[in-house]
Amino acid sequence: MKDDPYILQIAIESLPGPDWTSVISGIFLPVIALAGTYIALQQFVINRQRLKHELYDRRMALYRAAHLFFTLIGSAGKIGTKEISEYVKAFGIAKFLFKDDVYEKLHNVYMKSVDFMVVCEKLYPEDGSAGLPVGEERDNVSAEKEELLGWFRNERDELDIIFKPYLSLDKS
Repeated sequence: MKDDPYILQIAIESLPGPDWTSVISGIFLPVIALAGTYIALQQFVINRQRLKHELYDRRMALYRAAHLFFTLIGSAGKIGTKEISEYVKAFGIAKFLFKDDVYEKLHNVYMKSVDFMVVCEKLYPEDGSAGLPVGEERDNVSAEKEELLGWFRNERDELDIIFKPYLSLDKS
């Protein structure tokens, strides 16, 4: 019985052959997994770039608002509550978009602008009434106004320096 060739042939023919669906799914499953991983990685990169772009847009809008504020002070030589409140609305979000150095600088600008508004109001009240009469007190207030205007001119140049690291396009 051990030497019977028919028994061996039946045993070999009854073994299952390769199941082509199993072979194909075994080959394509890793390919599909790699393709899914690649797509997920590309989505991650795109979303990170979108976040950088949106952050850049918000930071640039804040830079423009601050620059406009300095321009208004420099060109008009005075500032009112309306302009200050618009500036405060713009720079209020700065603490979430920048590190503390920029926020502190913008807050300092706000504080100086309030001082500047008070000085301007003493010299030329918005209600149209007469300001300080000619004399020593008016000279002192005028000197303070000129000092504050000089501060704003200097800070306008500092604005570019402090915003540059956050608005630079050479970083990827």
